[in-house]
Amino acid sequence: MAQKLKTGLAVIGLSILAIVAVELLARGVFVVRDALSEPDQRAEAPAFSGADYDVREWFEEDGRISSAYQPYVVWRPQPLQGRLINIDQEGNRFTAYNSASEDRLKIWMLGGSTTWGFGVPDDQTVPSQLSRLINQTWGLDAQVRNLGQRGYVST
Repeated sequence: MAQKLKTGLAVIGLSILAIVAVELLARGVFVVRDALSEPDQRAEAPAFSGADYDVREWFEEDGRISSAYQPYVVWRPQPLQGRLINIDQEGNRFTAYNSASEDRLKIWMLGGSTTWGFGVPDDQTVPSQLSRLINQTWGLDAQVRNLGQRGYVST
């Protein structure tokens, strides 16, 4: 009986060591791959040729966004404060040009990555531009909330 127990414990121990070794090897492979890979070319896309902000900086900030699972929206970004991308405690992107008036009109914008503003700074997202139009051009008082999420799904 003692021999079977020793053998069982040895198998479990060796299995754990094998799993740890595979994990460390895989991490090493990814570190080497990332070191040898070419730099991110997305910032060089023709769509960004007329940008009035540092597109590389935008992609660097975007790379710092971490997400957590949340029902219905699936992945919700964690808070982030950057120069170009700001995400509040609820996981929503900052909207510029909002009114601070107590009796302001409240508008919620729902959608995917286009509403969220993938590739543009906070003040150039669709919700920010709507807020600018309503508050500055039309002279009304409104608060536009950007409830867009990256990779929004039908749920």
